[in-house]
Amino acid sequence: MATTPPGPRIEFSSGGMPAVTTEMATRHVVYHPVSAQELDMVAALGNSIHLAFFGISIGALIAFWITVKTVTLGADDRNLFWILMLAAGFLSPYFLALSIREVVRSRRMLSDIKRRPTVA
Repeated sequence: MATTPPGPRIEFSSGGMPAVTTEMATRHVVYHPVSAQELDMVAALGNSIHLAFFGISIGALIAFWITVKTVTLGADDRNLFWILMLAAGFLSPYFLALSIREVVRSRRMLSDIKRRPTVA
């Protein structure tokens, strides 16, 4: 005797069209009231200007370092590239710290929104 697998079954009706068996599953949905400012703070995580500046400054640091190490420069040019490399070296950790602070603030804001008591 053959057994049928568990789950929805397709049975053909007399008109030749397949009949559909529908099963409803229960679920629990929670709504959180959110202000426009809070949504802006959470959305700011994806388009952080500090993260963009960190990427630019770390890229500049690497480019200036490679230039200083591989290209024969005059004394004035060499000093200029060293100054630019040091400036990028100081700006990279600064922008990284600002990016991390912004990510932490956004995550804290999101967890505060999720922890609010629900309205019954």
